[in-house]
Amino acid sequence: MRLGALRAAAMPIAQAAVAATIAWVLARHLIGHPRPFFAPISSVVALSLTGGRRWRRAVELVAGVSIGIFVGDVLVHEI
Repeated sequence: MRLGALRAAAMPIAQAAVAATIAWVLARHLIGHPRPFFAPISSVVALSLTGGRRWRRAVELVAGVSIGIFVGDVLVHEI
């Protein structure tokens, strides 16, 4: 029974690992962020919260998180 549960979870676990790795590499090397902590976290969150319509919900979530981080960064900079 546990082996069956592991087999069922193997694909989502692999997708999350690949997405987190790609997000970190892109943020580090393409954008040049010295410590891209939120990139892999946001990719895992986007994958975990998207059920059926994965692409649309992932894009909506990433856009919302990006806007929120941007607004927070601007507020911290201004204060």
